[in-house]
Amino acid sequence: MPEPARAARQRRPRASAVERRQAILQAVITIIARDGIRAVRHRAVATEAGVPLSATTYYFNDIGQLLTEAFAHFNGQKDSVVAGFQQEMGERLAQMPPLDSLSPVQRDDFASHLADRLTEYVCEQASDQDGRVVELAFRHEAQRNPAMATLVNRKEQEYLTSIATNMEKLGVEDPFSDAEIMLALILRLESNLIFGHTSVERVRNVFRCQFRRMLQG
Repeated sequence: MPEPARAARQRRPRASAVERRQAILQAVITIIARDGIRAVRHRAVATEAGVPLSATTYYFNDIGQLLTEAFAHFNGQKDSVVAGFQQEMGERLAQMPPLDSLSPVQRDDFASHLADRLTEYVCEQASDQDGRVVELAFRHEAQRNPAMATLVNRKEQEYLTSIATNMEKLGVEDPFSDAEIMLALILRLESNLIFGHTSVERVRNVFRCQFRRMLQG
């Protein structure tokens, strides 16, 4: 057999394996969103993914590995959105003049501008209810699964570091503490929007109040 044909034949199984693995991980996400994390079982995942039961046990040793790799898969899907938003906010903050050069009215206007954009982002995130259900399920699983707890904490630290980098551009005294507060607000307000416990205008007011406080200098 000619070398190019042999190489192509060798590549095909690897590509098929990657696609099958991705289908299994996506099936885990679908099951969590629809039925909850306790419904993730090899047979249920195989049925959802449309693969033989043996495929799930071939690629994943146990349910724990299925869940931890599904967590990585889930975050891989959303990371580009989060990173894009953080970059956008960073660019907006970088354009802000020094705080001591701004009048109280200008600071208030800038706070409102930042709050409006963050509110849009939170509303976009809350509109993906399945995504938020899955995210919350993984966080709850972390309470009983040490491996998941490590992954969830690592991802949260990544978010905090990114937010703190932007907080530094505001000239706040303790960027990481403000990042902790901001992330907590984002997660809580997303949840409240999903359950109908708050309004878009209330979300905007909360963010505006927080940014005003940070921009007081």
